[in-house]
Amino acid sequence: MQDHDLTQLRQTESLRFGSKYELSGSHLLASSSSLGWGPGFTAELCHHDEELDCPPFFQPVNEVAIAIRGSALVHRRASGPEQTFSSSSGIACLCPRGVDVRYLHVASGSVDTLHLYLPTNLFGLLEIEDDSVQDVGLNYLAGVRDPLITQIGRTIGQELTSGTLTRASNLLVESLGVALTAHLVERYAQQGQARSALAKSFHQVRGGLDSRRLTRVIEFVHAHVGANISLDAMAQEACLSRFHFARAFRQSTGLTPLAYVTAVRIARAKELLQQTSSTIEDIALALNFSCSSNFVRTFRREVGVTPSAYRTRR
Repeated sequence: MQDHDLTQLRQTESLRFGSKYELSGSHLLASSSSLGWGPGFTAELCHHDEELDCPPFFQPVNEVAIAIRGSALVHRRASGPEQTFSSSSGIACLCPRGVDVRYLHVASGSVDTLHLYLPTNLFGLLEIEDDSVQDVGLNYLAGVRDPLITQIGRTIGQELTSGTLTRASNLLVESLGVALTAHLVERYAQQGQARSALAKSFHQVRGGLDSRRLTRVIEFVHAHVGANISLDAMAQEACLSRFHFARAFRQSTGLTPLAYVTAVRIARAKELLQQTSSTIEDIALALNFSCSSNFVRTFRREVGVTPSAYRTRR
């Protein structure tokens, strides 16, 4: 098999990490396979109900699962004690690469869950091969209540279900993936040397902000998306000068700080247009645009259509 064919095969396989769920009774609702996201980072929205009963499987990729809607009682187990939890909107689970999962099943209820599959090397954080079974040092956790994971998941989920094929959308998704990785390294890596090594590697490989500073800034942006977020305020969260912060943030995420804020606001606007009857003026005000005209102009530039047209097509 030629190298090009092997690369295509690996990319195709990486898009279907969630096939274990479908084979065990779940239903695929949406996939990022046709959206042109960055290599190795994929997402799937699945519906899980009492038919989900996964037999033992080896986890080939670092996965973050975030409940979007519904509620279900879930049981799962790897090498430690059984994890039993209620999966409802915003609740997350982590399943690191290299874990042998003994079982996973839904005992009652149903839930739509966003599954995020991170690149094998965690966006260049690790120097490992695609077929490596290396334990990257993240914890196997269930029932996680983490506002930042929830917000990042909802934003990525909105980009997934909207099916937007724009450079701005793809840059936002990759930036969110990097931000999520930094947050996982900072908050959910195993204690001790493994955690320190991951955090150090993040700064050395990605450059720019270290994982702790980047996590603080991303948390700040998502918590104040409707407020006046200035470059000074973001730099203050990172404890850096404006110039140093702006350069480091772009090096870390691929977007300027204010471009990232705009992208998050537009993603939130898509959600409001899709899920509420709020007027264009109210959405513009809620997301701190100077006026509705500015909001419409920015939305059209980023998405390709006006907010009204976007709402109609949904």
